Amino acid sequence: MNIDTILFDWDGTLAQTLEVWLQTFKEAYAKVGVYPDDKDISSRFGQWDAYIELGVGPKDVEVYSQHLETVYGKLEKVELYLGARAVLESLKQDGYKLGLVSTSTSKMLSSALGNNNIEHLFDVIISADDTHKHKPDPTPLFIAIEQLGSKIENVVFVGDSDKDTGAAQNARIPLFLFSPPQHALYYDLDALKAEPAVKASFDSWEDFPEIR
Repeated sequence: MNIDTILFDWDGTLAQTLEVWLQTFKEAYAKVGVYPDDKDISSRFGQWDAYIELGVGPKDVEVYSQHLETVYGKLEKVELYLGARAVLESLKQDGYKLGLVSTSTSKMLSSALGNNNIEHLFDVIISADDTHKHKPDPTPLFIAIEQLGSKIENVVFVGDSDKDTGAAQNARIPLFLFSPPQHALYYDLDALKAEPAVKASFDSWEDFPEIR
């Protein structure tokens, strides 16, 4: 690979948003006296009616939903995974073009990136507001590549989920999979690592793959 451009996912890759969502869900359930375990919650991420399956009754939905809204303030202040910032700074210093491709909104990303003081490290930022098509559709990746003026054969994508592996596969772009042990709570890591788009995986940002 002759890589000059690196695209990054945000949620669960650079930022510890999965942990924020899990904690907020736990708090929201506890508000209405429901106590599912972490796996019950995490396995239903993205399932809009999960709260019904997990025992939130009709009279408690409003209290549950109101508390869940607090997640947005927390996401704006989310912390990066240890070592992620150092990798971004090193890649930027080495002359790589860096892009962020996320399904988070522009407002959310702007606040979170500003709080972590890393917005300046990205040459392009593609949010959920920039396209009606989202990962695993490859469109957000294509938009970033076009704006960067890069060739697709010179791009690698860094992500953590099946949405990221799917987008990379559909775009015919190699993917570096961030797969720390704690993500086993959210994903089948062995299955993700076996995806055809995955060219390398790493458990911590200190072990970010070498780019050749």
